[in-house]
Amino acid sequence: MPKRRSMLVVINTSPLIALDRIGRLDLLRALYGNVVRPQSVMNELAAGAKTYGLSPLLRDATWIRDGTGSP
Repeated sequence: MPKRRSMLVVINTSPLIALDRIGRLDLLRALYGNVVRPQSVMNELAAGAKTYGLSPLLRDATWIRDGTGSP
């Protein structure tokens, strides 16, 4: 496997939801290691969770960090 370069990757809501729904969040981790989700993404995920639910894989992914750098 090629060595990953260190970079900051900021994710939007749509790819998180799409990859979660097909069970492939692991692709993001494999490609980028850690990713950052802004507070607006957290708000959208929380709003959608009320209607559609939120998978444990997405909810508990410690490698996806919030905008402050915290899991």
